[in-house]
Amino acid sequence: MADDFRHGTVRGYRRHLREKTVTCEPCLHARREDDAAKKRAREAAGNPPRRRKTSRGKTRDA
Repeated sequence: MADDFRHGTVRGYRRHLREKTVTCEPCLHARREDDAAKKRAREAAGNPPRRRKTSRGKTRDA
C-alpha cells in the first residue's frame, strides 16, 4: 500500500485509527467539522439529538 495518506479528511482520521498512529491536527479538525455538520443536519431535519449508551447500558445525551 502506498503512503498516500489523505490528511485533513475524515478518511485520513479513520486511517489513523486503523493504523493506531497519533492523529494529526488536520484530521482531528476534519472529524470535528464532519460531526458538527451531521449534528446541524439532524437538527434541521427536526430529529432529536443523538443519544449514546454508556458503559453501564444507560443512555446520555451526546
